[in-house]
Amino acid sequence: ALAQNLCNVTYTTANSWGNGAQIGVSVKNNGAAVSSWQHCWALRGSEAIANVWDGTLTTSGSNVWVSNAGYNGNLPTNGTAQFGFI
Repeated sequence: ALAQNLCNVTYTTANSWGNGAQIGVSVKNNGAAVSSWQHCWALRGSEAIANVWDGTLTTSGSNVWVSNAGYNGNLPTNGTAQFGFI
């Protein structure tokens, strides 16, 4: 897993509608190469995630973790992994 401050995370809204959106997330590794990664955050209010691609979703209450899928865990120095969710 990437330690805090060893990565940059960028969120991009691909589509949005009424009460939802399709979000793309890019995780750039600024540290040593890793064989797995995980991005964590907390949802606010009534936010919810219905679907994730290119990652594995785990939730507990409002806390969300997206870990690499089986095919995109290797992240070299300066490498980027991407996942998305609705």
